[in-house]
Amino acid sequence: MMDEDNNISLQYVRSAENILRFQNNDEIHIVVQRQDLCLTPCESFLHIYGKITKDDGVNVVTTTKLINMTVCRLFKDIRYDLENTGWLSDDAELPDASGNFDVVLPLNYILSFAEDYCRVTVNGKHDLILTRLNADLNAVIQTPPTENFKITLNKIEWLLPHIKLADKPKIQLLNYIAKDLAESMSFRSWETCVYPTLPLRTRHVWAVKTSTQLVKPRYVVLGFETARRNDPQKNASEFDYCRIRDVKLFLNSHCYPHGNWNLDISNNQYAILYNMYIQLQTVYYNKEAEPLLSKPHSTCHALTSAAKNKGVDIDNIRKAAGWSAHSQTFARFYELPVDNDKDAFAMAILDN
Repeated sequence: MMDEDNNISLQYVRSAENILRFQNNDEIHIVVQRQDLCLTPCESFLHIYGKITKDDGVNVVTTTKLINMTVCRLFKDIRYDLENTGWLSDDAELPDASGNFDVVLPLNYILSFAEDYCRVTVNGKHDLILTRLNADLNAVIQTPPTENFKITLNKIEWLLPHIKLADKPKIQLLNYIAKDLAESMSFRSWETCVYPTLPLRTRHVWAVKTSTQLVKPRYVVLGFETARRNDPQKNASEFDYCRIRDVKLFLNSHCYPHGNWNLDISNNQYAILYNMYIQLQTVYYNKEAEPLLSKPHSTCHALTSAAKNKGVDIDNIRKAAGWSAHSQTFARFYELPVDNDKDAFAMAILDN
């Protein structure tokens, strides 16, 4: 890709094509030593090709399926060092009939540095380190009768785009580098804290020390799982609501929320949680919320749909719901017609 003045072109650097071992417990180093290039890690991605078979490595599995974000669950740790400086639907099948799967995973999906720092880097050695887990039980879901399986990674490569400059902008860049000015590389990071076993009580306090006084947490995402780890008959990518009634977070000397939720998830009373979920994108990314999940009976759906049925103008609905003037959230997630045709849903997805 090149701009109109032929000053900048975008190309890709392929790395890790010579790595042969991707077994369990292996530490995989993908190194880019092209320090002369203007690299853009924020637009890079991992290309992973593998195969799931029975433990003999030959026969195809019959009762084992890969779950959401399978690739991430094959690794214990992913680190990115810079020196000098598939989501699936419920019915989607990632492998083909022979068990082969081919995945592209953008780096900004898994590393906050690639998500927040969207500038080029020059004169640096890039090292991406992936450590395989000792077992892949959390990457699959099995139905009885269970079977022994094996996930083999045949290729892992890091496609890292770089910008090729024409002579004039290249000279300008070299002159800027020669000034040896300090550049800040600001980005947000996430830390995972796990409480392995909750006590058998209706009320519990979990004290978590997450950072020093220099860096304080600003966002917290809380999830619950019940006996899902290392059990191939349970989907490790799903969470359990555990009949939670209220949650209080004391963060930086403040309490969230100020009142009580009084949830009753078993009886479909959790609209306030869904509202917090759809607002996360607005607060964290400073953008209009585009939720991946929808709750048909949420308060926002009920009120906006009722207003539309009463003849309220769509611009007034957007304004009252806090959506922008050009928002398509209502049309995409809430204003959905009910059709008795059994093929209507499938055709609507295909047409979209």
